[in-house]
Amino acid sequence: CCSFARKVGTDASEEDDDSLLQRQVAHREIFDIAEGALNALLASEYARPDSATFSGMIRACVNLLPNTEDRDDRVIELFRLAYCTVPSSGAPSSPRMGSSTTSERMRAPPGAGCVDANVLRQLRHALPSTEDYIRVREEFEKHRRRHVGEE
Repeated sequence: CCSFARKVGTDASEEDDDSLLQRQVAHREIFDIAEGALNALLASEYARPDSATFSGMIRACVNLLPNTEDRDDRVIELFRLAYCTVPSSGAPSSPRMGSSTTSERMRAPPGAGCVDANVLRQLRHALPSTEDYIRVREEFEKHRRRHVGEE
């Protein structure tokens, strides 16, 4: 739900500086909650983040953090973490454990960690520069090819 929190249906032109600052602080607090949940999943021995987790976190960056280079760097960090995180063996995006509701093209390819088509879609939407997107995708493909068969 953190990835969907934003000011919808309000006229930003009528927003004064104080309310804008309050909204930015609230958004940062919401993002910090989401990041804490991700860190708890990463540290847990009972649960693991999956592609939906990382897709939601990238979307939360876009919706909750100011549009700056720091945000872009955070998105790239999350994407790298996603492809370095081995999904749980029961995750629907895992190639070993297919789901009848998950189409073949939506599943993570071998060696991709927790990156599936949804994560890639959120990455493309989050990075304003085509050059940054291509650079990050090339890094991902190199990583994926090196790690095929390790999951």
